[in-house]
Amino acid sequence: MSSTKKQDKQAKQPKISVVVFSYNFEKFIGECLQSLVKQTLKPYEIIVCDDHSTDSSWEIIENYKSKYPDIFKTHRHSQNIGHIKNGKFGKDQAKGTYVTVIDGDDRWLPKKLELEYKALQKNPKAKVAYSNVLMIDERGNKTGQWISENDPRPPSGDVFTQVFGKRFFERQRSLFRNQLMERKAMIEAGYDAGNIPIHADWNLKIRLAAKYEVAYSGAALVEYREHP
Repeated sequence: MSSTKKQDKQAKQPKISVVVFSYNFEKFIGECLQSLVKQTLKPYEIIVCDDHSTDSSWEIIENYKSKYPDIFKTHRHSQNIGHIKNGKFGKDQAKGTYVTVIDGDDRWLPKKLELEYKALQKNPKAKVAYSNVLMIDERGNKTGQWISENDPRPPSGDVFTQVFGKRFFERQRSLFRNQLMERKAMIEAGYDAGNIPIHADWNLKIRLAAKYEVAYSGAALVEYREHP
């Protein structure tokens, strides 16, 4: 591919910021980061925010940065600041048109960003897209999924009632994870939940659902690790 064609292709690519939250995930952070670089729709930037890990997580993170210096941005706090502050810090760093987040012990399937972005393109009113979630154990083996093939199709469009009541899925007392959001919508909804010590993630989803429609990608693309 000529340099001109490559530049044209890059110009057409959506700018997606992926924010990774890391804290003592040395067993899993490599799998997480590898799943991000393997995305069929390449991230504009991968921002890894390490909350002063005491294991070898930081060495693994820096190794990925050395391999992919064009997209990796890494930050290590000088002391542990907790997941609420680390979460805000990570979102503050994002410069892409779209933003999505992931914990350092989870993984994504290769088409996660591509299909969620396409879901947003098909639904112009939607500013948030999400996928079905696969549950995995510490070894990465699948143990289940949130939405089964026999369940009704999960909601899309105006989902404020389901989000506020935390009754989003048929059999799962939870909400969508790792959603892809327009950065402008995330800012307008108000992602700084510094005055809320718990449920910061739920708070953001309530704020997003109150203002914008939500789209479903139609596939299981997020792998959520459950620990004993």
